[in-house]
Amino acid sequence: MAEVNIQTVTLSGYKASVQGAQYLRLGTWDSYGIEQLQIVPGPEWTGLVIKAVFVTAAGTTPVVVPDSGLIDVPPEATAQALGVESPGMIVFSGITAGVQRITCNLLYLVSDHAPIDGTAPDPTPDQWAQFVAMVQQYAQQASQSATEAAGSATQAAQYEKNAAASAGAAAESATDAAAELEKVQGAGSAALQAIGTAKSTAVGAVQDAQQTGVDAVQGAQSTATQAIEQARQNALQDVEQAGITQTGAVNTAGQQQQTNVQQAGQTATQQVQAAGTEQVNAVNQAGNAKLDEINAANALLPTPTEDDAGKAVVVNPDGSGYALGDVQVDAYTKAESDARYAPIEAAIRPTVSGNPATLEHSAAWAMQGLSVYGKSTQVTTTGAQLLPPQLASAVMQDGVTFEPLADGRLHVYGTATEDATVTGTTLVSLSAEAYTLDIGVKRDAAAFRVCLTTDTGLPYLDIEDGNSSSTQALAEPIQVGLLVRVYKGQTVDVVLSPMLCSGNTAHPWEPYTGGAPSPSPDYPQDIISAGTDGNIAVSVSDGAEQRQQLIIPTPNGLPGISVDSGGTYTDETGQKWVCDEVDFARGVYVQRVQKITSYTDEDIDGPYMSTTGGLTSGAMVVYALADPLETQLSAEELEAYAALRTYDGTTVVATDAPVAGLSARYVADGAAYIDSKIQSALAPVNQAVLEAKTNV
Repeated sequence: MAEVNIQTVTLSGYKASVQGAQYLRLGTWDSYGIEQLQIVPGPEWTGLVIKAVFVTAAGTTPVVVPDSGLIDVPPEATAQALGVESPGMIVFSGITAGVQRITCNLLYLVSDHAPIDGTAPDPTPDQWAQFVAMVQQYAQQASQSATEAAGSATQAAQYEKNAAASAGAAAESATDAAAELEKVQGAGSAALQAIGTAKSTAVGAVQDAQQTGVDAVQGAQSTATQAIEQARQNALQDVEQAGITQTGAVNTAGQQQQTNVQQAGQTATQQVQAAGTEQVNAVNQAGNAKLDEINAANALLPTPTEDDAGKAVVVNPDGSGYALGDVQVDAYTKAESDARYAPIEAAIRPTVSGNPATLEHSAAWAMQGLSVYGKSTQVTTTGAQLLPPQLASAVMQDGVTFEPLADGRLHVYGTATEDATVTGTTLVSLSAEAYTLDIGVKRDAAAFRVCLTTDTGLPYLDIEDGNSSSTQALAEPIQVGLLVRVYKGQTVDVVLSPMLCSGNTAHPWEPYTGGAPSPSPDYPQDIISAGTDGNIAVSVSDGAEQRQQLIIPTPNGLPGISVDSGGTYTDETGQKWVCDEVDFARGVYVQRVQKITSYTDEDIDGPYMSTTGGLTSGAMVVYALADPLETQLSAEELEAYAALRTYDGTTVVATDAPVAGLSARYVADGAAYIDSKIQSALAPVNQAVLEAKTNV
């Protein structure tokens, strides 16, 4: 039988993890019967029935976890290749009466290979079949235990028989002793008879004791065997009865749950209908009252004549009634008129954050608020990269260009007229240990080759066809450089990301920083803020063809510093930021971050970013201000903002710059917005009804 690969998965709280790895690797696609998982539940999972659900694009496969914690990976989980772009997932759930705990997704990968003919696996049994198999296994174990106990009783009987045999041997020894006594000179006939009588009596006593012991052992054996068999039958009956009882309880609970949900639905429907009736009555009463007011006001209106043409009804100065007067010129602007005569849904003005921010159920109306929040980023490294840049400048070789990029990657492109080969000009010294080389793309052996090579031309860490990395252990220290070769007649256009690190695992690519983390004084890293090119463009669209644009001037960029707590904005990932803000609703630019071009011992007490990673002389530093500063936006900016309009249905607000995010306030379509909230509130009830019907 093939050797099985067992990997350990730990359940802790709501998290499932594999020690030392982001992804669980489950071999190649269409391989099965090879991989097993040892599930190790934490104390939070005590007393729960645990289930592992394998999730792929093809569907879900549940596996019930036995008490041993060891499960087979089902064939459905490895039926297709699963890469980091679309990994498989395992979700663990534990359940008992009134309790259910579910873990976050545990991601797993399945390696790719060329298609071959193979034997399709048997499908994984459903959860009930797994449960029945588990119960049968427990019954078999109980039967085995009973058989072993009966064997022990038989063995005890054998021991007693051996003891009886020993007693018989003792009797034979007594006979031999009597024979010897007959040879004794001077022994009398009476003595011999006495000895014979004693011998006969002793042998009889021993034989009687032997038979009594055998009878007692056989009786005990029979009694024990019957008791064990009865216990086994009782255990099996208890298991079967427990299954019947549990099934009945589940069915009863399902029926009760369905009844409860139906009753709750009927009650909710009745409440909604009652509330609707009450609301209609209130509207009718209010309408009737308003009609009475209108009728009363109409009675006070003057009767117009032809001479009153062009005049309007106005209230008398003393409030005693109405008169006809000349129409006054309306001096309101369009914006002022919109503000004064907004529709009823204008009272519903939600605020949405993000980038992009999607304004659902929006009405065609003016924006009610818009804020853009700044963000500053910086490259950081762990120091795991051991390979320095290999080329100082671009090299042309036999029709192929090998161009080093600014961050240390290598762009290889062109058609090779001969085997085009370049080797690195900067060698790196490696000690005797294991190393891994990863180039970020899969090697095409027909087109190109990538490896490390020694000064004598000996290849090391040669990447094989279809792979992106190679691992190898060194027996002794060597010096190596990168070798890249494009074979004659082949056309390539590929960006290689050579990443050399110690150990047996590839690391994510990062630039070379001397084998130490950065930013650092030796390897400073630039701080890039949103809008450093002078402006940020905000687009307002219907998500399709209609689009408006707002240009925000940012002569000093729009910086922002990530913080662990506090902050003025929280992005979609939960990261908090202290950042500069452009607030159009209030018409101000809020500055919360200050920049020092060259640090010279300034007093900084709070969050900051530095090109060197610390407060070192000459470093560029951006830091959070203790008190924000506000300046008014220009009239041109406010006028451009006031011209923005949302669209009927859906409006999408986004920036072209990597800002921390934005927030937008808008006028919602009242009916659609309220209906969406009602549907959202009813969704759990509908789901509960569906589940109750499905589970019964």
